[in-house]
Amino acid sequence: MLDVGEVTVNRNIIHVDIDAFLASVEQVRDPSLLGRPVIVGGEKGDRGIVLSSTYEARRHGVMPGLILSEAARLLPEAVFLKGDYQVAHRLSERAFDICRRYTPLVQVTSLDDCYLDVTGSTRLFGPARKVAARIWREVSREVGFRVSMGIGENRTVARVATVFAKPGGVMEILPGRAAEFLAPLPIRRLPGVGRRTEKALHRYNVKTIGELSRIPRALLARTFGLAAGRLLFYRSRGVDEEPVVPGRGPRSVSRETSFDPATADYDVIEGMLFYLLERAAAALRAEGLSARTLSVKIRYADGPGDDHPRNRRSRTLPRPSARERELFGTARKMFTALFTRRVRLKLIGVALSGLEREGGGQRDLFTEEERSRTAKLTAGIDDIRGRFGFKAITAGHSIELLGRYEQNEHGFVLKTPSLTR
Repeated sequence: MLDVGEVTVNRNIIHVDIDAFLASVEQVRDPSLLGRPVIVGGEKGDRGIVLSSTYEARRHGVMPGLILSEAARLLPEAVFLKGDYQVAHRLSERAFDICRRYTPLVQVTSLDDCYLDVTGSTRLFGPARKVAARIWREVSREVGFRVSMGIGENRTVARVATVFAKPGGVMEILPGRAAEFLAPLPIRRLPGVGRRTEKALHRYNVKTIGELSRIPRALLARTFGLAAGRLLFYRSRGVDEEPVVPGRGPRSVSRETSFDPATADYDVIEGMLFYLLERAAAALRAEGLSARTLSVKIRYADGPGDDHPRNRRSRTLPRPSARERELFGTARKMFTALFTRRVRLKLIGVALSGLEREGGGQRDLFTEEERSRTAKLTAGIDDIRGRFGFKAITAGHSIELLGRYEQNEHGFVLKTPSLTR
């Protein structure tokens, strides 16, 4: 709800989510797959995980995150595919371009979802529910995707409503009903509540969003920190003033992949670490951004997941950067500190966060000349790759991946590439 002078304006926010995204991409590419159980992540005999599955497959228990071999056991007749990130990206943009027909206030938050603020569009196109119905039909007809949509007075309510609209529906929470809608839901449904926060709240016997909403703000701040406590306090009450900001770049950029088979080959791992940094840094440069924080994560073949604190490490950089050659030394040190067991690795990933516009930050005169040379080299590589594809230049430690991984025009074909922007 926004206050404009003495007039109170109810916001109309729509959250759009593309159902079973990667699997839907494959159905768009091959319409003969429509209505069939499709599993994306690898071939039936591969040792990776399910990245996406159609609802026909989910009815048999094949959910994203399941091991492919288990998916094959549960549903041997399913169609198993590796997926194509580049095609997925293009189709995603086509779907979101349709959303922009109805409002300039479209904020894309991942490849398969976005927010729209249609508050100022309802006089032209009708109520938010009518706008959502038009977008639903046009995305289905022009792109081939089925989408689920939630409508509410803020982003939090719209996003949660989308969960209940799946698959392929539209759910609207009327103004003033947000707290009532959220109260009976489990706390994991609230955006911003991850597994650690959920476990912490369960220790205090807080199971629902309504129960969370009754905890004083000061207590939440002492328990989870000032920023996180404030977020939990307001969102649990159905209050979220965060605007929909078009053109806002990503809050972080990450790239990760699984090794299949798992490996302890240091050269391969180091080559992959550099390559993932190349891809993440290139994505930042395309947005005109630099990162202040670098994170590295790993997953051992026999150990706890990459969300375990021992398998993750972050470091604030001396100055913002979006160049892999500047980032790699720090990333390699963090990786060395993490990779302490004589056990093969199943996954490695990098993330760049604390983003700001390039050129920000204080300059160091002693390194400026060296940074200028690095910037020119990076710009030249970006230009060549922009014209001839990422495969056109294999540089740095990525050379270790040559002959070990297939390549197409977009670069090395990874087992499970991450889908962050």
